[in-house]
Amino acid sequence: MKTIQVVAAVIRGGDRIFATQRGYGDWKDYWEFPGGKIEPGEGPEEALVREIREELGAEIAVDSYLTTVEYDYPAFHLSMRCYLAHVTDGELTLKEHEAARWLSKDELETVAWLPADRAILHPIRTALHENNMDKEGESMKLEIIPLPREKWKGTVVPIRYTTDAYFDLELTETDDAFQARMVKKQFDAPVTHTPEEYDFPDRLYQDYWEKAEAWGILSEETGELLACIELCPEEWSNRLMITELWVADRFHRRGIGTRLINLAKERAKEQGRRAVILETQSCNVRAVAFYRSQGFELIGFDSCCYSNRDIARREIRFNFGFFLNRGETGISVLGSDPDENSV
Repeated sequence: MKTIQVVAAVIRGGDRIFATQRGYGDWKDYWEFPGGKIEPGEGPEEALVREIREELGAEIAVDSYLTTVEYDYPAFHLSMRCYLAHVTDGELTLKEHEAARWLSKDELETVAWLPADRAILHPIRTALHENNMDKEGESMKLEIIPLPREKWKGTVVPIRYTTDAYFDLELTETDDAFQARMVKKQFDAPVTHTPEEYDFPDRLYQDYWEKAEAWGILSEETGELLACIELCPEEWSNRLMITELWVADRFHRRGIGTRLINLAKERAKEQGRRAVILETQSCNVRAVAFYRSQGFELIGFDSCCYSNRDIARREIRFNFGFFLNRGETGISVLGSDPDENSV
């Protein structure tokens, strides 16, 4: 019987894993872990990174080997090497599959798996359990601490992201009305924005934020900055601005962004502010989704904030606000987004 050598990625996002549904062939509508054949001259991990890039349009890092499944299908023998992995750049975008889901340990049996892929479930449950134990221990160490101006002024905040979608501005003007619609659309190809593109514009304690305060999370081993938030009051309007918010990629989906947002809400409440405000870009759709999940709403836009071609570049400034004077005080203002992956 012919043997086919393949690799499969068990992509983790927090305490969930990514599963895809086949849209073709004899096993159409069954669920599997994404991956594919190892090409001549490729190593298994190299093949896996290539397959995910081709199938799902994202870059992954392989974390560790999980297991190898040997399974006899009617026409061939499948040897499938499986690896734990996580997304490092881009968004998982379906190009060949019919559907996809993020599944928790308790949801693994809610889909119809391909026979070989079903054999991976037990090792996955073990890995998810160990990951949760690691996260619980690690979370105890991920303390948010003040970042004093005298030490952290000028520190680069390395905000970068890849997106395959944007909100397009559709503006209609008449003598009697202005009508603006923000319509989500897809880019022809993924777009990446980096700090280098704008000559590193994001830094802590810029001179124009005179009353700014910053907090962050540092690595215990190296002192490396892992996440940060900077706040500055807008005194004339009695609002608190989030001027910087960043979480290192490898710490996404651990609730850190939510903790930092909650810190901002608590500070605003302590100071008697009427709102928390921030800006993002119309092409940063993951950030838009995250802020909305935290109770923020669109309060305005600027179509020429970054350049005179912001509309054409699909990078309009979006202003979001969270209001504290609408009966949303106390514990109810604190977010808890289970699908946080943007900051």
